[in-house]
Amino acid sequence: MFTPHYAGAEFEGAITEDELVETPSFVEFNSKVTYTLIDIEPEIKLTFSVYNMFNSFQDDFDLGAHRDSGYIYGPVRPRTFSLGVSTAI
Repeated sequence: MFTPHYAGAEFEGAITEDELVETPSFVEFNSKVTYTLIDIEPEIKLTFSVYNMFNSFQDDFDLGAHRDSGYIYGPVRPRTFSLGVSTAI
């Protein structure tokens, strides 16, 4: 994917001209496991989820007050763990 990267104020490490950057590929792997307790009434479900399991993310963010705040690509969510309990009435 190509993403525009606009130049900001001049400081060390900043780009000086606008450029079109070819971003690296990302794989976002999610997983969810559900276990149902059927020996009790009402039935209870326990869930465990992992989002963005390999923690893929952009590693070249701009810094400073005059950064290009629109220069963002890749997965939206960092590695996230989730636990849940639900019941059917």
